[in-house]
Amino acid sequence: MKLFNLGSGGTRKRLPWINMDLDPDAEPHIRDVLDKEENYVEHDMTIFPWPFEDALFNGVLASHILEHFDCHMDVKILNECKRILKPGGIIRISIPAAEMFRRKIIVGDDDWGGQEAEAKEKGKSFLEFAMFFCEHVQILSYDSIWCFLKMTNFKNIREARYRDSAIQQLTEMENRPWYSIFAEGTK
Repeated sequence: MKLFNLGSGGTRKRLPWINMDLDPDAEPHIRDVLDKEENYVEHDMTIFPWPFEDALFNGVLASHILEHFDCHMDVKILNECKRILKPGGIIRISIPAAEMFRRKIIVGDDDWGGQEAEAKEKGKSFLEFAMFFCEHVQILSYDSIWCFLKMTNFKNIREARYRDSAIQQLTEMENRPWYSIFAEGTK
């Protein structure tokens, strides 16, 4: 079983995972760690093709990464994910859940799993903090992810639950369940 963690950031697993991200500004102590990891690939995910052969991976995890790009780039990224997936391979996507934010704000629920303090420290509402971080370029929903997966010809598209996947290892790194939506599709 070979698994791919797209936009891994600091959440990286050991083999059979291959982790890819781009962090040219990493602090020296982090850079040393990244450079020594045999399963870390530093590559700009907006430059295609990625440095992997076709049909290499059984599963792809795209956790909280698609909101960092516009919709046109998301479609290109998903096409590349499809290229590197084996036939029958699974892509698992998680994104900040716009509808969950709306529901919680309307009823006055300000429990965000302990992360609201970091938002206040930065002078932001939790909505501003979690949805944009000054890094996110779009607000997504399950419907938009469904459309992207459909446009890129994924099959068996479904809204998934936290820690529930056709390939259970794809859930090992899931975090932020209190404000995430999960979706899967099959190549």
